[in-house]
Amino acid sequence: ARRVFYNNFTPSNKLTSSAILDGFTITEGYLGNGAGMYNANASPTLRNLIFEKNNTTGNGGAMYNAASNPFIVNCQFFENKANYGGAVSNASISIPSIVNCLFVENTANIGGGAIYANNASSYNLINSTVYNNLAPTGGGLNHSGNTTHPIVKNSIIYGNGAQVVNSNSATTIVDYSLIEGGYSGINNLSEDPSFENVNDNNFNLSLGSPAINSASLEAIPDSILLDLNGNSRIAQGQIDMGAFENKGF
Repeated sequence: ARRVFYNNFTPSNKLTSSAILDGFTITEGYLGNGAGMYNANASPTLRNLIFEKNNTTGNGGAMYNAASNPFIVNCQFFENKANYGGAVSNASISIPSIVNCLFVENTANIGGGAIYANNASSYNLINSTVYNNLAPTGGGLNHSGNTTHPIVKNSIIYGNGAQVVNSNSATTIVDYSLIEGGYSGINNLSEDPSFENVNDNNFNLSLGSPAINSASLEAIPDSILLDLNGNSRIAQGQIDMGAFENKGF
């Protein structure tokens, strides 16, 4: 049994965003919370990573965050497994930012097939695609507790059974996003996003997709100029929902 990355720091000696991990595949971790990566008082910058087939009977198959606020950009999460948070689990006042990321076929035995948050933790999910993840509670996202308030913007959450489940008075703000079955918020959609070929893990938007030019420019961080494919994130002053921009405008 092994954990791939163990970033265990203290409140007086934190790992900051100046620590950058870029361009690796993190796979087949198996140990405790955060089989792929465990962050405690650690807020690294994580770019262009693939988390695949990390498996734990704890929480956070790919990543577990405790008192940590990592910046997660252009990352992909495939087939990770845990009790809570098949891909990512957040606890102890963690507020990571997750931008231009893809979550596919992650599984939680209890809650949050893709992402779970509780214990005064939240996160910002921006321009990300969450598809075909599985859990008994919240196949896509599951949040618990009245101090848990994630924010979802410019994202596509589809094909996960129950897409977003709030438990024990948790609330989730969702705007400018496509959520299967619908979700209350500003300019949200519920139609089929028309991915090009999900059987080939191709989550580019087909021409005519309702997610094209339907997102908010204000929601994307200024530092994000490209999508997950490396194409321009903003085209003709407009931006698409999800991790991938349609190049046909």
